[in-house]
Amino acid sequence: MKVIKKILLVEDNSELRSLQVEILEASGFEVTEAFWAKSAISILKEKEFDLVLSDYQMPKDGNGTELYEWVQLYRPQLKFIFLSSMPEIKEEGVQLLSKPLTKKKLEEAIERERLFI
Repeated sequence: MKVIKKILLVEDNSELRSLQVEILEASGFEVTEAFWAKSAISILKEKEFDLVLSDYQMPKDGNGTELYEWVQLYRPQLKFIFLSSMPEIKEEGVQLLSKPLTKKKLEEAIERERLFI
């Protein structure tokens, strides 16, 4: 099993992003932040990560689905989890983590991804 250490967090809401970073860093993860899908793609072109945690719905500069499609095309080995306040969202082959997030929910979702590496 691979250790998941480096996470790219993509969240357009600055308050939620700050809270999520705090939870992830308290759990021992190295977190890089991106505000939008396009900025996340730019970061992914430059750095290596073990996991992307991405908001599903972002109002500008691309959405989570576009980011996921890019990852599948260019970095298919990279693990990906969607974050959403809309639990009815379904994307085949991708975990969806409902907001609001808790430390326990995040850690459990990351552990499930780690087991499938």
